Amino acid sequence: MSTATATPAPTRVRKGMTFRSVHGDSNALWEVIGSAGRGVWHCVIVNEPMEINGKVYDGDYAGVTDVFTSDRILTAVRSDLLFADLARRDKEEADAFPAGTAVHGEAGRNRWIRGTVVDTPDGKKIRCEALVGDWQPHELPRRHADGSVGQGGFHAKAVATGDLRPLAPRTIYESGSDRYADWPAPTAMDPVDLTVPPMTAEEEVRAAKVRRCIAIGTAVRDAQSADFDVDAALAKVAAIVAGTDA
Repeated sequence: MSTATATPAPTRVRKGMTFRSVHGDSNALWEVIGSAGRGVWHCVIVNEPMEINGKVYDGDYAGVTDVFTSDRILTAVRSDLLFADLARRDKEEADAFPAGTAVHGEAGRNRWIRGTVVDTPDGKKIRCEALVGDWQPHELPRRHADGSVGQGGFHAKAVATGDLRPLAPRTIYESGSDRYADWPAPTAMDPVDLTVPPMTAEEEVRAAKVRRCIAIGTAVRDAQSADFDVDAALAKVAAIVAGTDA
């Protein structure tokens, strides 16, 4: 349970007050620099330098000015404070999970990612270790018609690589949220098998044929081009069909 308290919202605009508001393609940080009349204020975008590949660049819109009403500024400030308070609450609740704790993060109705809490310089995270619950076949590793193996969906790949994900307490079963009161407990579920079985002899024969079909498609892919070498392509196709292509 979080003990964080909401930050009181200001009721008046003052010089030096900052807030965020969209400008162009940026959620820019604005600063109030002076009055422009009753209930209207001059504001300027604050420079927020960013580092890219070791080089520091100024913000795209730093120094741009505009006018805002008091209502618009105060509404933006209240929104900023709301999200800041939510972030503080989430961090406090995440910090309540000791490193090494086994947890289950929700990824949809009765679909969970089982993992272990780890401490990182960026805060508590979950090391993805298994999928449990009702996952669909297309979300899991599977063999394609040509015999190659697909890694599955985003979450299956995260388990395969042991990805670290931010610990979001509101999506953790062990947080005790009432939201999960009538859901089956993931703690008792067996992990989903993410291994792909080897092909049978029949499947290997079919996969080889599929690969040949793909190769034929590649050979004739540019047949509509003016400079397409028809004879060379047909020779390539014949070799593929005969199984004598390199």
